[in-house]
Amino acid sequence: MATFNEYILPIKTILQTSYIPVAFEDMNTNFVYVKDAFEDLINNFEVDIINVEIGKTTPINLMNSKRVQIVHDSAISNYGFHLRESLDLASIGYFRIAEISVGVLGTELMVDNLNLNGTLTGTSGSISVQTLASTDTLTVGGLTTFNGLTKFEAGIKESYEGDLEVILTNTANVCSGTIDLTKNTAKNLYLTIKVDSNVYSGGSFAVGITEMKVILDVAAAYPSVDGQRFNIIVVDLIDSTNTPISTVLPVALKLTVGEQQSASPATTMYYTDNRSYCTLLPASIAAVKYKRVFALQQILDNTVTKLQVLNEYVAA
Repeated sequence: MATFNEYILPIKTILQTSYIPVAFEDMNTNFVYVKDAFEDLINNFEVDIINVEIGKTTPINLMNSKRVQIVHDSAISNYGFHLRESLDLASIGYFRIAEISVGVLGTELMVDNLNLNGTLTGTSGSISVQTLASTDTLTVGGLTTFNGLTKFEAGIKESYEGDLEVILTNTANVCSGTIDLTKNTAKNLYLTIKVDSNVYSGGSFAVGITEMKVILDVAAAYPSVDGQRFNIIVVDLIDSTNTPISTVLPVALKLTVGEQQSASPATTMYYTDNRSYCTLLPASIAAVKYKRVFALQQILDNTVTKLQVLNEYVAA
């Protein structure tokens, strides 16, 4: 932007004869006062009369107005209301707004098109738009509700935990381990079951084992929510040295619910078909690289949290 040049108003002294009436002297003096006032007004506000601009080099500190109207001019490429970090026109694409505050009466900020190069953050309230387009990434940290048709033009990548490990320990011949379900738990859980040395050692299972189970628990801090789905895929069964176990299990390895210890207040879960467990690994075959998939959905049934078994798939 060009530097503002101070404006000097031309003035000529009025002379008629060698005798100048006092009235003309006063008139000349008043003209000087008016001239100085106009120059101060124009130069202090930096009014560019030719380009019709105000505050051309030095910004105005404060403008108090009940209404600001911006008129579109197709001849001006950068028309509109611009907030820039500097007065250089080259910085027109790099501006920031320190803060936009709405009044206590619920004043709204309405725009036809809002382009963001950074982050739009709201600690309270809501943001309503007719069309929301993202060409890169859209991240939502809470529950997302779609009230209309949802159409995906590309593939869908589901969340997964590819190295989830649960350790079974032996207490009074009952071997168990726990998976904590939270609202942030991935949908697909690739489960590696690792048994402690008091469960399996030296190529054989401990004598007297009466039960082996993986418990689905509800985490206290961020519990799983109704409608949340989980696919539990059993990948492998390994010993304490991470060696795959090829020995036949002494009893079936169960996937149980309803034994939540960590939730506060205590949350009891059941299977919707009232079964007491699902079989992760049967006792009749060796368990090396044995895969079994369970599709589960958490639902709320008469104030009781339940897991619905949507599908079971066994891969030999």
